[in-house]
Amino acid sequence: MTVKSEKHKNVKTQLVCSKWLLHSSAAVIRILLVRLYFSQLPDDKVPYVNSAGEKYRIKQLLHQLPPQDNEVRYCHSLTDEERKELRIFSAQRKREALGRGAVRLLPDERPCKNRKV
Repeated sequence: MTVKSEKHKNVKTQLVCSKWLLHSSAAVIRILLVRLYFSQLPDDKVPYVNSAGEKYRIKQLLHQLPPQDNEVRYCHSLTDEERKELRIFSAQRKREALGRGAVRLLPDERPCKNRKV
């Protein structure tokens, strides 16, 4: 499936090479929504493989999920009990929270659409 885009030429190739799509089980179904989402991002923030956007995404992830919050090897002063708890916490977080996400269209009838702050 090839999608015409003013902003991103050859979208099919770019989307297949996206890190996000490589990990998505519903990539074929959601390719148009992902393309629409990516088209709203600045070019240097779109996480295509080996791009500035991919580097930016990695930097964001390291900020949001620092290694010391996830890996025992980065925490040298933990007790054995704390190491065990960190391993349990890390496994649970990976299982229940990481890698989750869906791109969906929002209706235009959002209550706060024209709200001024």
